[in-house]
Amino acid sequence: MALLCFGSFIAHAQKPVINNDTYKSWIELRDYHISDDGRYVLYNYGGEAGGDTKILQSTQGAYKKVLDSLQQAWFIDGGNYVLFIANKKAGILKCGEDTLQYIPNASELKYCEAGGRKWIFFLREGNLLQRDLQSSTIKSYNDITKYWLNETGGSLLYFSKNKLTQVDIGTGKEKVIYTGPVPDDITFDQKGQQLCFLLKGEENKIFYFKAGGDSAIAKITSGSRSIKKGFYVADEPPRFTEDGSAILLRLGKETAAPAVDTTVIAANVDIWNYKDAFLQSNQAFTAGEIRNRKYAAAFNLYNNNLIQIENQDTMLASSIGSRYALVRPSTFMADMYWNPDLADTYDLLSIRDGKRKTIASNQTSMTISPNEQFVCWFDTISKHYYTYEIKSGITRNISDGISGSLINPGTIAKVAGPIGTAGWLKNDGALLIYDQYDIWQVDPSAKKRPVNLTKSFGSKHKILLRAGIDEDKMSQFELTSQLLLAALDQQTKRNGFFTIQLNQENELTDHGLDDCLYFVPNIYVDHPRAPLKARNSNEYLVTRQTAREAPNVFITDDFKHFKQLSSIAPQANYNWLTAEIHHWPLEEGGEGTGILYKPENFDSSKTYPIIYNYYELRSNELNRFWSPELPNGQLSIPWYVSNGYLVFIPDISFRAGEFSSDLNNIISSSVAYLKQYKWVDTKRMGIQGHSFAGYITNILAAQTNLFAAAQSTAGLSDMIVEYAGLGFGGKSLIEMTEEGQLKMGSPPWAKPDMYKANSVLYTLDKMTTPILLVHNKEDGAVPFAHSLLLFNSLRRLNKPVWMLQYDGEEHVLSSTPVRLDYSIRQQQFFNHYLKDGPLPGWMKAGVPYSSKGIRSGLNTR
Repeated sequence: MALLCFGSFIAHAQKPVINNDTYKSWIELRDYHISDDGRYVLYNYGGEAGGDTKILQSTQGAYKKVLDSLQQAWFIDGGNYVLFIANKKAGILKCGEDTLQYIPNASELKYCEAGGRKWIFFLREGNLLQRDLQSSTIKSYNDITKYWLNETGGSLLYFSKNKLTQVDIGTGKEKVIYTGPVPDDITFDQKGQQLCFLLKGEENKIFYFKAGGDSAIAKITSGSRSIKKGFYVADEPPRFTEDGSAILLRLGKETAAPAVDTTVIAANVDIWNYKDAFLQSNQAFTAGEIRNRKYAAAFNLYNNNLIQIENQDTMLASSIGSRYALVRPSTFMADMYWNPDLADTYDLLSIRDGKRKTIASNQTSMTISPNEQFVCWFDTISKHYYTYEIKSGITRNISDGISGSLINPGTIAKVAGPIGTAGWLKNDGALLIYDQYDIWQVDPSAKKRPVNLTKSFGSKHKILLRAGIDEDKMSQFELTSQLLLAALDQQTKRNGFFTIQLNQENELTDHGLDDCLYFVPNIYVDHPRAPLKARNSNEYLVTRQTAREAPNVFITDDFKHFKQLSSIAPQANYNWLTAEIHHWPLEEGGEGTGILYKPENFDSSKTYPIIYNYYELRSNELNRFWSPELPNGQLSIPWYVSNGYLVFIPDISFRAGEFSSDLNNIISSSVAYLKQYKWVDTKRMGIQGHSFAGYITNILAAQTNLFAAAQSTAGLSDMIVEYAGLGFGGKSLIEMTEEGQLKMGSPPWAKPDMYKANSVLYTLDKMTTPILLVHNKEDGAVPFAHSLLLFNSLRRLNKPVWMLQYDGEEHVLSSTPVRLDYSIRQQQFFNHYLKDGPLPGWMKAGVPYSSKGIRSGLNTR
């Protein structure tokens, strides 16, 4: 049986090719940490076959310690030691030394510094042990059910024999603060001076304790006067606001079975009404969710006021601050662009006194600044950012004066969304905003003109400049600080870093870019982490990868010179791949961009079949390293390239309503470009895509005769089917079709020819491309009807079409057996049409329903 690999190509390869079992033994970098002084790193790698291997390594010398079979490991004491858990024991390793100190039968290991000493806590056989890190002396607490560490407050809490005891770790002084059932969990405020916990029962209670108090008290109960009638304290753990002034909790709503109307004749009727805020299908889907919905609330510790933030008609629009929350109506806002009865109003709610004020309507990207001085949003009409100053009540345009475009180029013009922001500086001193290439610093009070921090260097050189740190860390930076930037050349895809001075324009001259990928925020899903800085030194950990080289850990102190620390290279054992960036002229003007993958053992004297793969703009993935995972609806690039195919990924962009024409322009011009290479077999070209890329595949297969085979997973085929369809949660797909990713821009009755031109049904009689469809009945994103329409129509025309439908699977294939089955059938399909491989039984004669689960049809004999 030819199930895994095909063709004589394999017999002549100097290295083994990727097969459908390779993923099992594949290893990859998992996680990494750096000590506070930057002298040591701790990283781990592993794969599906076995546990992770952890490495403790010096960044300056030759020291390297391999730590196998550990569940967890982390730095303590600023990085002087590593604490670890392995099976039923724990241990300590002093960095730079080889001897591991094991602690047998230890669990729930924790570390704390208090009273001028360093402590390790762990449970053993029902006892809590407190061990001095330096002297190894041990103090024991007996019959312990559970314990918690308040590291900031320097205290220990343990529960024993129905009592919760607080221990001052420095002095050893103990105090019983609560008697009763064991709490589920305990939450401390940031200063370590307060704690709260939920006690479940017939009447849920939230207990509260403050340092210096006598005992924890039931501060909030389901029967409290401040809780509205019909609501109760929900079974969710409470927490403190950032400043510790309030306890945040969730409320449940009591529900009683409604009395049945005596006039009901048929109980099994759904009544759809054009005035419904939510479709009946969506109401049915969310009925249980609404019935069990929990509502955000805040209990103010200064005045004992409980403010209910959400109710049946409102929901949170952003995270809750220490003083304010943003709320909006609980309405299906996707209908807002056409429904005049809907208004997406945003109210600023004080969680101290409950006062609320409407500050904006029908806006996007609404947030409260970290210090809660401003509310910020992007106006889709004026295409500018605005702030509302909470103290003065004044609304201001803060981006007026920015010369670059702030609009995400992938959105439709009339509802265009923003590219985004890099975050707020310290004390809400400024907001950093992205245009297409550069970064601007704006004054939230609009008193100062916006400052182009990168002085248009990005737009002049077509280099994307973005913050080189995570957005949640931006608020630590002052106006006088320096900021690390990540840079990506949009022509070459080279990546590197710059450092700029905030609050002024910067001259950027030294590119310092490398042919690899370090970090660019949001470059793709699961993009690499931002550089990780040592707390007390200028050393940074970064990962570096290319299409040819697996991600590894590097250290740098200047972002010009990088020292490699890890050496993970699973690809070295296989016939791997190379990646090239290509540019070509489009037929209607402009330039196309794409990535071409070749086998490592590429021979320009041979010809290779090629498969197109795509999904909007992907050329920034040039230096992305692909692991040979079983695909979940996509194409395994490593498998196909290793097994003698070329894979080409062109960027796909299109104007509103012009999807098919713009797509055909990009693809046909790319084919004409690739024909110049004699090693590209343009008579043996395939196309493959999933979801939106499945739609691309269907259009290309139906409207061109360029391709010898097409495989579409969960793809759209007809814009009317999509317009009339239901997506996730039983929601209408009208907004997705008109204003969302599909960008039709108008309803079908306004431009019927446009809907026809962007659908496949009307050209199927001319279709010559054999196609394999994969679509599941339970797909909640793209209705199964799309592929059913395409299959039935092609079958009616007696054209070669097959369809796979996996029971229990949805939009993305999830189970390993299904992904393996899908992989093999996809490989057999392309192998037959692009490499003259044998026709498997499931393609030749099919598998009758009566043989489902009994015969696979994979046999090619």
